[in-house]
Amino acid sequence: SDTGEDRIIARKAEYERDEAGRPARMIGVVQDVTDRRRIQRALEKSEARLQDILDSMEEVVWSSSLDLSELFYMSPAINKIYGRPAADFLSRPSLWLEMVHPDDRLMAESATLGLQEGSPFDVEYRIVLPDGGVRWIRNRGRIIKDDQGRPVRIGGVASDVTDKRNAERALKEAEERFADIFEASKDAIGYASLDGTFVLANQAFADLTGYSKQELLSRTYRDLTPPEHRELQAQVIATVLQAGEPQEYEKEYVRKDGSRIPVSLTVFAVKGDDGKPTGVAAIVK
Repeated sequence: SDTGEDRIIARKAEYERDEAGRPARMIGVVQDVTDRRRIQRALEKSEARLQDILDSMEEVVWSSSLDLSELFYMSPAINKIYGRPAADFLSRPSLWLEMVHPDDRLMAESATLGLQEGSPFDVEYRIVLPDGGVRWIRNRGRIIKDDQGRPVRIGGVASDVTDKRNAERALKEAEERFADIFEASKDAIGYASLDGTFVLANQAFADLTGYSKQELLSRTYRDLTPPEHRELQAQVIATVLQAGEPQEYEKEYVRKDGSRIPVSLTVFAVKGDDGKPTGVAAIVK
């Protein structure tokens, strides 16, 4: 070009023949396709970067027809999670449902029907792997529309949530064991929120104070404490919350019938997932 810039030229030519069929002259078209080629290269680079991202994802990215009869794409993570290559699903779209655990298949089918009717879905179910193992899958999908708002396909993401499900089950089992120990303990145990209101108390605590467990939930630890012990109680709890270390002290409780009973307490902070105190608990003897 006049500016010294390299340009990409496309040429097309053909012979024009005379009456005898002999080449008489050549007619051709020369076209500057530099911009088109630049756009094409940029698109190829963008597609390559997108594919690199999809290849590195642990979740399965998938795309299908609106009736789920045809799968357009499944990312490579399908092999790791489902134990089968993407080609198996692309050639047999019903395979994903066939792999769903029999006890969860009806739920998965119902979620699929809702998706086809236009509702996004977010469902968890089990799959049976080729080796007989079982995994928990979270599958999310929604309808993709074109510029005119017309549905054109379904896009979704499936992820392996087996570890999360196992952790939830282990936590539930631990909570159940704790509940059994909590109720069976001969020591009185109470747990109160930061404002002092009882959130939890075992039967031994209820027996000690004369209140039912339900009645305790509408009271605070200050309600059970005689006035002359409240300052010491406040100091102990403040120390526990600030230092995070259990504290032992002695005081009296005022029972429901108005009588007093001397008690020895071990007070400790209860913390949330963020490590900050959510309340205080006490073992009372």
